[in-house]
Amino acid sequence: MIDLSRRQERLWIRGWLAVCAVVVAVVFGWGVLLNGFDEYIERLDDRWVQRLDAGEALVEAGRFEEAAKYLNELEKHFPAEFVKHHLTLERERLYRLLGRSYSELGRKTQAIKAYNDLTEYDPRNWVNWELLAEAHASFGELELASDAELKLLSIHPNHLPTVDKLVRASAAAGKQREAIEHFTDYLDAFCLARITMRLGTFEQELEVPADARPHAIDLPLSPVPAATAIELELGCWSAALGPLTAAGPQRVGEASWRPSVTRTPDWSPVSAHRAGNAWSSESDDARLTADLADWELPDPLARLAFKLTAYKPVTPELWQAVERAYAALGDDAGLARTRARVVVGGCPQAGSIYED
Repeated sequence: MIDLSRRQERLWIRGWLAVCAVVVAVVFGWGVLLNGFDEYIERLDDRWVQRLDAGEALVEAGRFEEAAKYLNELEKHFPAEFVKHHLTLERERLYRLLGRSYSELGRKTQAIKAYNDLTEYDPRNWVNWELLAEAHASFGELELASDAELKLLSIHPNHLPTVDKLVRASAAAGKQREAIEHFTDYLDAFCLARITMRLGTFEQELEVPADARPHAIDLPLSPVPAATAIELELGCWSAALGPLTAAGPQRVGEASWRPSVTRTPDWSPVSAHRAGNAWSSESDDARLTADLADWELPDPLARLAFKLTAYKPVTPELWQAVERAYAALGDDAGLARTRARVVVGGCPQAGSIYED
């Protein structure tokens, strides 16, 4: 007699193996197909980038007529119709190259259109508004340039080069209150200054609002050996520092840190100079150093406390324009209030750093 149970068992096993084989084949085939599709898309993207590179080469060679014609045709078919596309940056590069080509050829209408297309494509990119403002200014359209600069500042209020342009242009046009408003808006905009402290083996980046106000810094250290020197890397920021309090580890049953020493370091500046009670940065490698060899610091050192005031960069030319604006209005009190918030110095590039 036929053993039906064993026959059915074999059929079930064969069926199960067949199903597994189909699943494996489908998964493998899908993976191969998907990878092949991805590779195909990548090859297409590479071709678009290569075409754009060819257009950029024409621009860099000064062949602006050829570049404009080539890039204009490329723009009609270029992908990345919306921001967040993986070729977004390349499309922005295309508009910028097109705008530059038309500008070099003196074709105002087409150049401005290219830069307007750029700002419409990504209106949150402040660099696009800067390029549009520069294009308007190059064609003598100063009011339109000012409008683009205001749009830029609505996105990036700490952009010092644009603040400088607006303040000085307003002051030159006799719009003194407007000039002061632009400068005050710049001072009021939130911005973090990054200043690095080094003490022996300890290093810490300090983030302090650049608002001309003293901020208490209290650094607990995972005890480090007593150091003989301290360094503050100011970078592009001007700053004022109060006395330093250094302390050893807390003792069991005591609320205070002991022993401790509080003194004002004798700072030696590098690429910086004294400006009243503050230090004015002269370049992006500005720093202050001090010798602590005779301080008799606690060993090990477990805590460092002090007050740090950071100031936004302000160029001498910008500050002169602000002073003249206040003088024209006879507003000595307003000038005094503003002067208390300003240390002339710092690097213009500090005001070009954008943080969303």
